[in-house]
Amino acid sequence: MLVSIAPPEQWAIKKSPIDVMARREKVLSNVLQDGKRRVYKIECAKGFAGSNENGAACLYVSGCSFLCQYCFVNPMSLSGAKGDFCSPNEAFEKLKRIILRTQNPHVQFNGGEMFLTPAWTLELICLLSEFFRGECKFVTYKQPGRIWIDTMG
Repeated sequence: MLVSIAPPEQWAIKKSPIDVMARREKVLSNVLQDGKRRVYKIECAKGFAGSNENGAACLYVSGCSFLCQYCFVNPMSLSGAKGDFCSPNEAFEKLKRIILRTQNPHVQFNGGEMFLTPAWTLELICLLSEFFRGECKFVTYKQPGRIWIDTMG
């Protein structure tokens, strides 16, 4: 299902409301299988790099239960049709490699909607938190590990 993005001058035009719960169930069946979430990509990017010019670890998930007319995310990703399935541990290992390579303890989650799969998301957050508290030697009081989550609101 391709959706065109409305230009700003059309944002105030009333449209029929979306049944968010029905869409959630449809999208959820596309993005979660056997405890694995569909991930669009994991990369090093400038998005939330902070002062680190090497970039930061960014995770992009597929699937969103809203269909906001002003959203800039690829419609195929919003429907949950793009990406590979990853467990929280698999996603963590990929993010960890980027964190160690860039020496930047900032991680950004984008989407899609991260909390469409709350247990998966919270497990990944716990893995990153444990890493920042223990194994990650360049995390300090002045440069703590940070997780930025873009969400539906």
